[in-house]
Amino acid sequence: MKEIIDEEVIDWAQLMGRIVDEDIVAEVVPLCVVDNRERLRMLAAAVRTGNAKDVRLYAHAIKGSAGNIGAGQLSDVAAQLEQMAYHGDLSQAEQLLRRIKTEFARLEAFVANPDWMEAAKRQSSGEQPQ
Repeated sequence: MKEIIDEEVIDWAQLMGRIVDEDIVAEVVPLCVVDNRERLRMLAAAVRTGNAKDVRLYAHAIKGSAGNIGAGQLSDVAAQLEQMAYHGDLSQAEQLLRRIKTEFARLEAFVANPDWMEAAKRQSSGEQPQ
């Protein structure tokens, strides 16, 4: 679990810039993870069937949700897939889907940690984990 906490998963400053209240953050972020589980399943199905319209839709939803909670790496990879799907290009969809799954797993594991909020604060401030 240490490597998950050592590398920034959630940009605390960005997250607090959007949500402001830590009590709301404690509720919203885990809900976003739950919501994105289903979006990720739907995205994988769309990639499997080559449905560029649905790939774009689900990649866009994941991008926005991840961006809203400061999960920049997940948001960035989803944005790449969204743009490719927008142009009807799914040639790298499988590769990008694997990266999205990896970033989502990092986010999910990070938020499952009971002290994830404190870890996110430390990461954003540049402090080393204890």
